[in-house]
Amino acid sequence: MRLLRAVAVGLVAVAAFLGTPTTSGVGVGAAQASVALAVTLDELVDHADLAVVALATERRSEWAEIAGSRRIVTYTRFEVEQAVVGAAPAELWVRTLGGVVGHIGQRVEGEAELGVGSRAMLFLTRAPDDALVVTARAQGHFPIVTGEASKRRLARSPNPGAVLTRKKPLVAAEQLLVGRDLDEAIQTVRASRSRRHAGR
Repeated sequence: MRLLRAVAVGLVAVAAFLGTPTTSGVGVGAAQASVALAVTLDELVDHADLAVVALATERRSEWAEIAGSRRIVTYTRFEVEQAVVGAAPAELWVRTLGGVVGHIGQRVEGEAELGVGSRAMLFLTRAPDDALVVTARAQGHFPIVTGEASKRRLARSPNPGAVLTRKKPLVAAEQLLVGRDLDEAIQTVRASRSRRHAGR
């Protein structure tokens, strides 16, 4: 688990250097590459401080010092509709890499893209500076879509980047959650949490 955390932190640090800012118009530079190991649901649950179902209501971007580099980051405000794991406040701010400030934009491949007005199940971890970030980047972000008979289901994050599959019997969290009915997904996540805690 420590190795996984080290790899994840390393990948975030590498990603912080990959976005290329542009200054012509409101251009957004895209990251050239982003590679991550697929995370399992147990790993997401282990590394997340919170998991919530929430609605994005506001977003702002600004410059910040991240991983020793001056970067654009975006803070998105969420109204928490349901706590899935952990005790969540009614409202929280989540920081992601990339965004647009004035005429300069940066986009980081593999980073969660949190659109205002969208609902999602989010796995969240506290960064060393106490900001909430999405656990395992886009792999900890599951947008909620409404399908047939108004059923709410989890979808894949729109900016996953390149994700390396793991050897069996390991199963990626995405394989367990994407397409799953929201209530069933919540039960699956909580069952993982209970199982992990029971084994400690």
